[in-house]
Amino acid sequence: MNRVKDFFLKVNFKADTRYLTLINSLTLDFCLLSGFSEEQGKNVSLAVDEAVTNTIKHAYHFDSSKDVEVFLNFDGRKLVIKVYHTGVPLSPDNLVFPDMKEYLERYKKGGLGILLMIKFMDSVEYGKEKGKHFCKLVKEIEQA
Repeated sequence: MNRVKDFFLKVNFKADTRYLTLINSLTLDFCLLSGFSEEQGKNVSLAVDEAVTNTIKHAYHFDSSKDVEVFLNFDGRKLVIKVYHTGVPLSPDNLVFPDMKEYLERYKKGGLGILLMIKFMDSVEYGKEKGKHFCKLVKEIEQA
């Protein structure tokens, strides 16, 4: 399939986990149109799922009256995804990565979202612009 270059998609939705399946499907399709493999698309989709879930859970504390905005942009060589919100921002000082040995021994559910985003994406960063907080995920496509 010939990949599409220089296109974007912007999606706004309420901060409710019932929209995660839709966002995952849109992200995967966007990745496939951009020329990423299905495996890469699924990995990017999982990273976006984690970013949106963290926004719903930690930034908005499951307040479904709030809005989440996901912006996907592909420029022909890299995919940039930003998940925007107006809730509580992530403080890097409060970021704690679990001890994996202990985590696996106790088999605790959750707590690996940011690690998965870092594993599957080329870069993950947090910031604020235009009055909104964001999580920015970047994935470069392998050039043929």
